[in-house]
Amino acid sequence: QSKDWTNLTLQGGMVKLRGVVPVMLLPVNADESIDEKTFRTQVDYAIETGAAAVCAPGFATEFYKLSDPERYRVAKILVDQTAGRVPAFVSTGSGSVHSTVEFSRYAESIGADGLMVVAPAWCPLGVGELTEFYEAVCRSVSIPVMLQDADFTGGGLPAKLFVDLAERCSNFIFAKLEIRLPGIKCAEIIRASKG
Repeated sequence: QSKDWTNLTLQGGMVKLRGVVPVMLLPVNADESIDEKTFRTQVDYAIETGAAAVCAPGFATEFYKLSDPERYRVAKILVDQTAGRVPAFVSTGSGSVHSTVEFSRYAESIGADGLMVVAPAWCPLGVGELTEFYEAVCRSVSIPVMLQDADFTGGGLPAKLFVDLAERCSNFIFAKLEIRLPGIKCAEIIRASKG
């Protein structure tokens, strides 16, 4: 799937995304069901104010409080409401490889332009297991994958994991560093990957 985005371009085999990519908040009704109308309005507002792309259901969408059908519904609304105006990234990280791959394939099937994938955080995994997890996800789809390194109290995943994964999976091309001192890791990844 290749689309001609002004802010998501393919240059010499490398996709570049420039600008802000907000993760949508999750508006809910009094009964805690998803307020789809307000969610759609939020997507429109993000696009109209210059977002380079939009993403959901991520931490800001409180994905960890949603049932699987709700997560799938949020993804569908996001892609439909974006309507090709900017890239739509669906956050598909789950507690297992199987459920993450399943959600990732669904996201691709409904027209998502990319994935954002956080590692399972319910039990500690080693670098080998994390590499296998991300590689399985990358190989299950053909759209771009963004690794979300979400460690809000520490240093997150080792830079070597990013570099090794990028060498093995051509569609792993983005990193979202949500860690302490992200600039240091960013420089490390750039140095280790030779740019």
